[in-house]
Amino acid sequence: YTFIFGTDSFKMEVGHAAWPSAPGKVGLLDYRGQAKIVEGSGTGRFQYASGNLQWAGPAIVWSPDGENFYGRFNAEIRGNICGVLAP
Repeated sequence: YTFIFGTDSFKMEVGHAAWPSAPGKVGLLDYRGQAKIVEGSGTGRFQYASGNLQWAGPAIVWSPDGENFYGRFNAEIRGNICGVLAP
């Protein structure tokens, strides 16, 4: 995933994520996971960022044709980000 805040951004690499529902299933679910910030991937204030993040929250998945799946996720994100430059 890439987080973008205007001209500042960083990427994170997912280490583990879980959707407690069967693959291909649509509807409401609870999505959670953890990731680390990819060092050297940041721009602006996050140029030297490093750290770990965890997220969890409700999600919805739907498929208008049974082949293409779409979703929305309302996450609560927690963790530590080090090396952020002052604005």
